[in-house]
Amino acid sequence: MKNKIIYFFKQNFQLFIFLLVAFLMPLTKDFLPLLMFLWVISGLLSIRKIQFNLSTLQRLLVLMPGIFYLFHVIGMVHTTDLQRGWFDLEVKLSFLFAPVVMLFLTDKVKQNANLVVKAFILGNLVALVICLLRAMDHSFITNEMGQLVFEPSYWNLEQDLTFFQLIMKRYSHFSYSFLSFIHNPSYFSMYVLFTICITIYLYRKYDKRKTLNSTLVFGLMLFFLTLMIWLLASRAGFIAFAAVFLGVSIFFMFKTQKFLVSLGIITIGFILIIVFMSPKLEKNFQEVIHQVENKQELTSDSDIRLWLWKSGIEVYKENYLWGVGTGDTKLEMKSKYHQYNLSIAEEKGYNLHNQYLESALKLGIFGVLILLFWLVSTLIYAITTKNFLLFFLMLIVSVHFMFESMMNSIAGVSFFMFFYSLLIGLSFQPPKEKINGR
Repeated sequence: MKNKIIYFFKQNFQLFIFLLVAFLMPLTKDFLPLLMFLWVISGLLSIRKIQFNLSTLQRLLVLMPGIFYLFHVIGMVHTTDLQRGWFDLEVKLSFLFAPVVMLFLTDKVKQNANLVVKAFILGNLVALVICLLRAMDHSFITNEMGQLVFEPSYWNLEQDLTFFQLIMKRYSHFSYSFLSFIHNPSYFSMYVLFTICITIYLYRKYDKRKTLNSTLVFGLMLFFLTLMIWLLASRAGFIAFAAVFLGVSIFFMFKTQKFLVSLGIITIGFILIIVFMSPKLEKNFQEVIHQVENKQELTSDSDIRLWLWKSGIEVYKENYLWGVGTGDTKLEMKSKYHQYNLSIAEEKGYNLHNQYLESALKLGIFGVLILLFWLVSTLIYAITTKNFLLFFLMLIVSVHFMFESMMNSIAGVSFFMFFYSLLIGLSFQPPKEKINGR
């Protein structure tokens, strides 16, 4: 009996943890460290004697998370703020163990990989419904006459704005961080966007008959998830959505050979993206273009993110070879924020909101080159192996890296490492065990 329990545990523990992490990731941020700890344990407990037959590129992709982590360990050598440096290593600890998880996926995980991604879809849907219900609850208030009225505005505004205008300006309980109270809107948008990719993949791959009911459910799912991307109003989310939309459209174009139809879809899609795009994002684009064309400096009215990037670039230029060290980014940036009178950024210790710049500042030119090589080589591998989900995962992550320091957050690290390890690990298996080739 004891042997049977041990056997059942060994066979099913990793699958249970994968399902648990996939479902709860969109629903919690506080418990993500514990979930990722269990994820690492599931990989360590699955270590067994296996004969690997990996290509050079595959071996490289397995080692890249560990190599990137090693650069952060080396960065501790010239770090002044050791406490912050150790914390940074703690947040990124799953990078060190990701190769183990990739190489030792159990048969249960391989055979039920679609169940894992469906758990992620379900977790996102539950999280989105909770956010909408909370926004609805906060929008019903009692007025001076004792009547229950619907007031979606987060502030009592004098100007008479429509619900659409409130969303566009991020003034509503149904938009941006007022809606996304579980995760940062950018990270939640990333989760939802990858959910869209998974939904498209599962529909095209496994719904062979394409019945009216399944097509209707598929269409409603895409509409709801796209609507939520708009409500979350993340600039990174909008741009990543545009990139994914373009990528899926091009894939559809070459898959079906319907070039004119695909071009029409792309054109209409980008028109809608422009119409519904956040005014803040539009303002940022116009400001950057205007400054580049006229070689103008930033002003006090410029978006704070542009000031963060300018400050980061200046500090990087002073430390371009080895960087400032794993734990000294905030220390160096606070000094630069003070110089430019960026009081909010200095007080709250803002990061650079750009992972490429963050890695360059911490680790120097070699660190950012390693990161770029990792992303590009994985994208090439996804294209050559026709790994739909891996390609769009890397595309979404690469775009979000431009607007968020994702690897400073457990929400960003967990998402990236969990799905990277799953999809890379599955790509090493025989065709009948692949999530993209079953």
